[in-house]
Amino acid sequence: MNAPNKAGVYDRMETVLMKAFENAPVLQKPGLTNTKTDRVYELRSYESGTEKLARNKVQMFNKAVKWIFSKTGI
Repeated sequence: MNAPNKAGVYDRMETVLMKAFENAPVLQKPGLTNTKTDRVYELRSYESGTEKLARNKVQMFNKAVKWIFSKTGI
């Protein structure tokens, strides 16, 4: 970066610890046949107003994640 370092390089730094879903505890090789350059990786993050709402969201994903992945062939 060609800017003067008056207040440091970073304005904000964030560290995230991710935990697997119950129904998908390990990475699995997808059965995709297209080239790697045609694939898109998407990591979504969700925020909740309370811990209870966050637990509800995680439970929803735990119930749906296996169905979603098997239906899409991922």
